[in-house]
Amino acid sequence: MKNIDILQTFLFENTQIRGQLVKISTSYQEVLSRHSYPEPVELLLGETLCAATLLSNAIKQGSVIMQVEGDGPLSLLLAHCDHERKIRGLAKWDDEIQGLDLQANMGTAHLGITVDPGVGKERYQGVVTVKHAKLSQAIEEYFTQSEQIATRAWFTANGTHAAGLLLQRLPSSESKDDQYWQHITTLASTITSEELLGLDNKTLLHRLFHEEDVRLFEEQDVTFYCSCSAERMEQALKMLDKEELVDLANRKEVDVTCEFCNKTYTLGQTELTRIVAEIDSSAGSSSIH
Repeated sequence: MKNIDILQTFLFENTQIRGQLVKISTSYQEVLSRHSYPEPVELLLGETLCAATLLSNAIKQGSVIMQVEGDGPLSLLLAHCDHERKIRGLAKWDDEIQGLDLQANMGTAHLGITVDPGVGKERYQGVVTVKHAKLSQAIEEYFTQSEQIATRAWFTANGTHAAGLLLQRLPSSESKDDQYWQHITTLASTITSEELLGLDNKTLLHRLFHEEDVRLFEEQDVTFYCSCSAERMEQALKMLDKEELVDLANRKEVDVTCEFCNKTYTLGQTELTRIVAEIDSSAGSSSIH
């Protein structure tokens, strides 16, 4: 059976302009099934998942964590995508959400993109203030400020499907590239949500750029996957204060739930006592005498 969750890269021949398209349905539904979200949150989370997938593909290795945090009724949108295009995400809200205006719902907010290149390499993060109504505008501003890469983005979701289009122009000193970039982005701006969600990629690109020389690469699968485990839950507990851990160790068992997939892990008294002992041992070995 053909996978309907795909990412596909394309380029405009003999130019410095690259593009990506992503469409997610099954993986999007997997994320939504883990929590009960209001409809506007479902749609904004779908856009966030698409954005993280496109950004992860751009770095080629490691993973991307994208989060928008604010002080409004919608306080968090978070999506994680690794280099194999395995995605997961979540949102947090505490009041009625009105419409899809990102800034209005999140109040004073920031978009943070963390790139984790992998084991043995240092993470790095870029942060921009959210000043606009759309996530796509925040992404464009992030690349302008943090990466100095001209970028245009379009995202849409309907609660069942989500899709995104990303265009980027690599730095060039040639004025003709500036003109062609304006030409391409003008054409892309005619896209509708219905087309982005409903047309296959080949048809969509022909509709937008039928007079341009576009090369479309192979489809790449996108899947839902949560990397949580009992071991990771134990590591999370080790971040608590010592007194809190000792209190937990005195109980028979503790339930720890993954925020992403909502799976609950039960840790017994044996595991809890061992965690406290490991922390004590680590503290002792790092002491200076």
